Amino acid sequence: MNKAKYLSLIFAGLLMLPTFIAGCSVSPSAEDPADTGAENDNSSYFSDGDFREAYLETPDAVITLSGNTGTLSDSTRGSSGSVVKITSKGVYLVQGSSEGVQIVVDEGQKTGNIYLVFENVSMTNEGPCVYVADADKVIFQSVGTSALNNTKSSDGAIYSKDDISFSGNGTFEIISAKHGIEGNDDIVITGGTISITADNAGIRANDSIRIGGGIINVISGKDGLKVDSDEGTGYFVMTDGTVTVDAGYDAVDIGTSEPVEFTGFISLEGGELHLTAGGGQAYPSSETSQKGLKCDGNIYFRGADIDISSSDDAFHSARSILIESGNMTLACSDDGISSDAVTEIAGGRLSITKSYEGIDAESVIISGGEIFVISSDDGINTSVEMGAESQGISLSGTQYAVGDIRITDGSLHIDAMGDGLDSNCSIYIEGGTVIVEGPSNNGNCVFDFGDGDEHVLSITGGYVIGTGSGGKIRNFNAGTQPAALMYFPSAGGDTLSVDDGTGWSVGIERSFVCVIYSSPGLKEGETYTVTYGDKTQEFSFADGLYYDTSH
Repeated sequence: MNKAKYLSLIFAGLLMLPTFIAGCSVSPSAEDPADTGAENDNSSYFSDGDFREAYLETPDAVITLSGNTGTLSDSTRGSSGSVVKITSKGVYLVQGSSEGVQIVVDEGQKTGNIYLVFENVSMTNEGPCVYVADADKVIFQSVGTSALNNTKSSDGAIYSKDDISFSGNGTFEIISAKHGIEGNDDIVITGGTISITADNAGIRANDSIRIGGGIINVISGKDGLKVDSDEGTGYFVMTDGTVTVDAGYDAVDIGTSEPVEFTGFISLEGGELHLTAGGGQAYPSSETSQKGLKCDGNIYFRGADIDISSSDDAFHSARSILIESGNMTLACSDDGISSDAVTEIAGGRLSITKSYEGIDAESVIISGGEIFVISSDDGINTSVEMGAESQGISLSGTQYAVGDIRITDGSLHIDAMGDGLDSNCSIYIEGGTVIVEGPSNNGNCVFDFGDGDEHVLSITGGYVIGTGSGGKIRNFNAGTQPAALMYFPSAGGDTLSVDDGTGWSVGIERSFVCVIYSSPGLKEGETYTVTYGDKTQEFSFADGLYYDTSH
């Protein structure tokens, strides 16, 4: 990846969102890493040193490993023995193989970067093979393939108290009885290949994990990538590269175990993530957290390609989720997307091929994107009973009523065994395309919304086809665009259309009893014919905006 590409990204500052309106306190604040008034500068995430090809340079000293000892070629830069100590900045070439040797970086003055270039190295130790005790920043690079093995459950095979970075074009193969790579500050990866097999976490940081390139493969007994921030500010940023994780617990877990407010986040700008958690979607959910992406703060999707198979939620945020772009394929035993505040989809392609509930949040806003959902219960669910009385501002700056589902654009296709869209408040469709192949049982319906005059199922624009059972079916009751609800029992496997001049038709695979239809082509006072296979039925808006023959 070209260094200039990173330096041109906008990641310089953080802005608290959302803002609350009229005293609303149910939706938490958020920090958006891309919302900044500063210059276009990504130096707060990646530095020039992260891209320096030190492995092509003449080293300042050489560390030769042999058996149970290591020899540093320049004694002014440290010491030799079973513990090889580095005490000054520079480029160090590491060669040979050892058992019971540890490389310790203890520069102390923090005067500049230290580069450790591993050339076909093999190290085995009862504890960290490399321990960074005190340094400005240590950058690991590999020539060929280097293997590091921590055989005793203590710290990571690489353990650092300061910032560390990985780059270059070689390979690190890491096996650890504890964590693979562990850092008390930032862990940055911009190149090379890192393969980790760890009994605990694959990569564990306190402050942040930042990936701007490279290939990372993790097999972990517990979390795959983990940030446990003691100050509540930790985050995970990815702009490029390929990450593959097979984790016993969460594949990616960003949060805090301390009693502090968490203001960190996940921001996925580019690259590929292939995540498996808890054995994948073939396994049932359990009391252990086994989510694909989990964050105590907000999650932003702005361009990454992601596929997740998890026995728990695929995406889970204790705050809000914003999807602006990217390609996402999710299969899970619990919710596809779960957030404790608002989930907003403004773009990208989202395919949830297996879920309990497809999207579950306090509020849902869809203003763009292509969305396909298969769920064993509700396709989209909001369960908070508030509505217009309590409002907030989403991560994109959109005002929303807590508990509502609002669709203004985009394409949404839901195949749900429960309700298609379910809100305890109101549902608003103002544009876009909504297709629901809904439930066959009478306890659920295509659109379910809150009781009481204050809650509505409103349509003012867009295209809607919903099919399902007839026991609990509900028609639109507000808005400006005509809508028809018809008793029209049919077997599946044919195409449904209406002669309203739009030319819109939809293939419906599942059998159904009732149909809900609305489009911009419908006009009050006019009569139309719905066709499904060889079946037809007329409906008319002579008596108003809403036609209903469902009962």
